[in-house]
Amino acid sequence: MTRAKSWQTDQRFKTAIDWINASIERGNGRGLKLDDDVKTALAACCVKRNGVWTLRKTEPKPDPQYLVYKAFHIARHAHKWGNLAPWNEAFTGRLMRANDDDRSLFDRAFDQFGGVNKS
Repeated sequence: MTRAKSWQTDQRFKTAIDWINASIERGNGRGLKLDDDVKTALAACCVKRNGVWTLRKTEPKPDPQYLVYKAFHIARHAHKWGNLAPWNEAFTGRLMRANDDDRSLFDRAFDQFGGVNKS
């Protein structure tokens, strides 16, 4: 397994979307193609710590960002471990209470994140 290259020390990103785009182009995405809506929702789940953008460690509250955040974590876990263990009853209930647009966004995000390493 190869390790990801570290960022240049002088390379800084003004927005989370810039960081996401650079990460995908750099090779961390490995063929990842994200819709603009998914990128925007994922960027809302990012925070800047010590001048570096990262994905937040706690779940965001608003539904579109929460659902994209969960889609990312569930798809990543499914690829790594081969199961959907992070998917629980509370998440199913929240997904059922979400409106149609948010559920559609979750479906697209889950499909796009799940297709990252299928090769």
